[in-house]
Amino acid sequence: MTSAKKSQSISIAVLATICAAALFFAAWVSASGVPSAGAASNGATACISTSKGTVFLRSVCKPGERKVTLGLTGAAGVEGKVGPSAYDLAKIGGFSGTVSQWLISLVGVVGVVGEDGTIGLAGPTGLTGLTGLTGLTGLTGLIGLTGLTGLVGAAGLTGPIGLTGLTGPTGSTGLTGQDGRSITGIQGPIGVSGAAGAQGLQGLTGLLGLTGLTGPTGPTGLTGQDGSSVTGMQGATGATGAQGLAGAPGFTPAYGSFYDMTTQGNPSINSVNVMTFSNTSVATDGVSLATGPKGKSQVLFSKSGTYNIQFSAQLFTSTKASVEQIDIWLAKNGTSELNTNTQVQVHSSSDKTGKAVAAWNFLVTVAAGDYCELKWVADAPSMSLASVAATLTPTGVAIPSVILTVVQVG
Repeated sequence: MTSAKKSQSISIAVLATICAAALFFAAWVSASGVPSAGAASNGATACISTSKGTVFLRSVCKPGERKVTLGLTGAAGVEGKVGPSAYDLAKIGGFSGTVSQWLISLVGVVGVVGEDGTIGLAGPTGLTGLTGLTGLTGLTGLIGLTGLTGLVGAAGLTGPIGLTGLTGPTGSTGLTGQDGRSITGIQGPIGVSGAAGAQGLQGLTGLLGLTGLTGPTGPTGLTGQDGSSVTGMQGATGATGAQGLAGAPGFTPAYGSFYDMTTQGNPSINSVNVMTFSNTSVATDGVSLATGPKGKSQVLFSKSGTYNIQFSAQLFTSTKASVEQIDIWLAKNGTSELNTNTQVQVHSSSDKTGKAVAAWNFLVTVAAGDYCELKWVADAPSMSLASVAATLTPTGVAIPSVILTVVQVG
């Protein structure tokens, strides 16, 4: 229910209360016998109610009234008894409550509020304003002068071959065994002398015997062993000398070789692009590819050192009779390396598209876990790094859009 409808309901209730109070007051005056205002004149015509006895000062009586002529004012009669009020009659009829509650009970139930009216139709849409005039096209700026083509950097030097490890020291010579020839045998003990026998009797001198025959010569005794030819026992083998120190290991460089067989475009003028690689040329050692925000563009190093990064890119512009420029530089860990940018211009004629090759190298020192990227930007959307499928001449040899070789040199 709206606030206007609530105010209307309250106003009706207040008006009903006031009317009820007026009826109650009129009934009380009538029952109390208060005389009419014009009853003071004697001999005037008046009307009296036959049912209530109320006197009205008028010459024409209404139905239920009796016409009388007023005479002289008599003595004041005895004041009649005050009759019951409407509130008293209500209590006699069974009402219970105060006068205020009785007055409120006289107010009827507030009627039901009517439904809201329907919403009116929307007004017509206003006319569309006139379109403003198109502004004049600005003048085309002058084309800048073509920059000089940068010199191709010299190829990096081949790293030196690692030094041969040092030869370990010779072990010490074992002790020389004692010469057996110098050993003198131990002399045996002298035997005990036998006891002297008793001297016999001197015999008689015998006859001179005949001279006996000469006996045969006895055999020659065995030749004694020459002490100088005796070989002494071989001495014990000497202890092996300590092993020499190991030589320093030779240098084994890390390396990697990659290429890409997709054409890499330039989405918008002067937007920074990165060269991506989808293929590996040979098995790598210590150098691998990692995926960045725009593809496999990050060359990841697992060994710290100095590396030679060499690349070639097939530049192509599809616009004829134009000169377009491309900038190529090196970035490490997402940050551009200072003084590494080179500009190349690709020229095309009126009947041929433009082609060129960008190829040079960078020497960069990295820590294990670092990565490098090759970034580029062009001044025309028609510039791209083009991949060309295999043709008949040379047979079966395709052109990658980019080729990358990375070799550790220190």
